Amino acid sequence: MVADKYRLVRAIGAGGMGEIWSAVNVVLDQPVALKMLKPEVRRDDQAVTRFLREGRAAARLRSVHVARILDCGTLDDGSIYLVSELLEGHDLAMVARASGAVGIADAVDLVMQACDGIAEAHANGIVHRDLKPANLFLTETVSGRPLVKVLDFGICKLDAAANEPLLTRANEILGTPRYMSPEQLLGLRDVDARSDVWALGVILYELLTKTPPFDGPDVGEVMRSILEDEPAPIEARRIDVPPDLAAVVHRALAKDRAGRFPDAIELAMALAPYGHGRRPSTPLRLQRERPVAPQQGDVGTSRLDAKTSSAARRPAPAERASPVAARPVRVGDYLMFGPLGRGGMAVVHYGSARRADGSVEVVALKRLRADLTDSNALSMFSDEARLASSIRHPNVVATRDVVTDEATTLVLEYVPGVCLADVLDSGARRTEQDRSPVPVPIAVAIAIDALRGLDAAHCAHDATGAALEIVHRDVSPQNILVSEDGTTKLTDFGIAMARHRLQRTTETGAFKGKLGYLAPEQIHGKASRASDVYALGAVLWEMLVGHPLHQGSEGEMLAAALVGRADPPSRRGAPCSPALDAIVLQALARDPAARPRSAGDMA
Repeated sequence: MVADKYRLVRAIGAGGMGEIWSAVNVVLDQPVALKMLKPEVRRDDQAVTRFLREGRAAARLRSVHVARILDCGTLDDGSIYLVSELLEGHDLAMVARASGAVGIADAVDLVMQACDGIAEAHANGIVHRDLKPANLFLTETVSGRPLVKVLDFGICKLDAAANEPLLTRANEILGTPRYMSPEQLLGLRDVDARSDVWALGVILYELLTKTPPFDGPDVGEVMRSILEDEPAPIEARRIDVPPDLAAVVHRALAKDRAGRFPDAIELAMALAPYGHGRRPSTPLRLQRERPVAPQQGDVGTSRLDAKTSSAARRPAPAERASPVAARPVRVGDYLMFGPLGRGGMAVVHYGSARRADGSVEVVALKRLRADLTDSNALSMFSDEARLASSIRHPNVVATRDVVTDEATTLVLEYVPGVCLADVLDSGARRTEQDRSPVPVPIAVAIAIDALRGLDAAHCAHDATGAALEIVHRDVSPQNILVSEDGTTKLTDFGIAMARHRLQRTTETGAFKGKLGYLAPEQIHGKASRASDVYALGAVLWEMLVGHPLHQGSEGEMLAAALVGRADPPSRRGAPCSPALDAIVLQALARDPAARPRSAGDMA
């Protein structure tokens, strides 16, 4: 037992300085990894300082792509221990050694995830200095998607403000030579983030080609090669690597660090077009890409990144990782991977499609549940495909194709991002005392995009030019997606009402949609375009205030919608202008005729 609460289970690793154990926190019944300095190393003050530095550096980082530090302490005999999350999986060194080439997009995604973790370190003034495949651990998210975690900040360089002592002895070189930058090999003291960029470039080169860019029969020859030789062109070692991707890798390996990407996030942004559709998701990217937020009364731009505030989005970068860990199933011309989400009628999966030029596109595959084989379900699904494919607008999730096999499948545009319901974390447990409103400019920008998409649906025509007269009927946070580039998209026309719909979607005595967003007339079975405007008004009110407009039991929500009056958001604490209050209240008017004439007018 260590520190009276960690029970050692088995040794799982060892290095020059310490031993790593699988252990259990008996108080929390939580499996952990416990790292302890070897007895012979404890007398080395510099080794102890490095050990503590590892804990302090990693504890400053919150990225899902950095192994979490849970505890650190000193025992009575002077032993120092470091407790971190226990990971299951293997390091990228095993991936690099495995037979067979790593897929180009897969390799890029793995390195981009490492970039996300390292970019947060760079933003905090930390340079890792020992990035290598053995320090990048490949595990999985709870949904089975690959997740890369950066390990071992033991020889990292902290910012000068931290007043850390210099831990490099005279003539001592820190790092693993094969992955060290020229300036590290030369022992320069001003090593910065560009050395980590170099190491990430070496790792990606190795994953793509199965050979290191700099090699030799011994360490001395490897070091000479790094300092003097140019790496062989990637295209010469793997012909299917796109030339532009090769140029990105070779820029990361520029001998002169001034020619490299300045930090990991810039490298990740350059790599993004060659991965599976994920984008960098670190605070540093937000600082560089964030558009100027419009002021109240000036909301003409809607391409805002909803991640500019922690209140606007729960960070989940790993949830957009490549689904390479899932076993694919062929569906028509597409490969179907693990699930993205589930609904009453369908399951949405990650998917991929091969383009004519040989590249791979990530798509979403919405597949009718296998147990729903009745004609009503099939007709509703076919109707959704027909209606959605008729709406071509950047604020509506595009329907690309329909595959009919043992289960009908809609092929949809894949939107890397987050559902607005997750942004709001809405639910019955949310109260006025426990609320997290979205900043006003971001809430308005999301609403404007959703209204533009809704207006496009309302104005859609069929192939003959006849108006489809679509009414969505289920506008809610669950059906609004906020992409990583800040664009908002409306989705799920499964219960939409439209002219010449093949299947009636409302049975006698029933109403469709989510109760908290239903307009009074929709509750009475008379949904119209104005009902969608009301629902969007309820969504905007919720974003501004931080909790749903109608809460309580079904009866209480029905009564509130039918006879209640909404308070202006500012009365509930939202920092809204009178003009914005008026727009929201007009959208929530009980009389449909008193609302904005169209979604476009409200936008």
